[in-house]
Amino acid sequence: MSSREIYLDHAATTPVDPIVADTMARIQTRCFANPVSPHAAGRRAYQKLDESRAQILEDLKCPDATLIFTSGATETNYLALYGLKNRAPTAFGMQPSP
Repeated sequence: MSSREIYLDHAATTPVDPIVADTMARIQTRCFANPVSPHAAGRRAYQKLDESRAQILEDLKCPDATLIFTSGATETNYLALYGLKNRAPTAFGMQPSP
């Protein structure tokens, strides 16, 4: 994409910052195992995932928050709807599920 182009389809996909792409490539080639696997490679992947979660929360200045990684839009939408359905009443007048 040229520097003069304006991309307006961020609902479909968003360009990745080169620093993020480099970091992801480095981690994905060194730490590619399933993080819930009990073997050593899985434990290393889980550790890296946990470190990444903590770093993101620190960068966002939300160290006590919960950060959930999802695999895509469907899972994210479900999680958001589930959270809205099951949370405490809010200013929007929503009531928690029985």
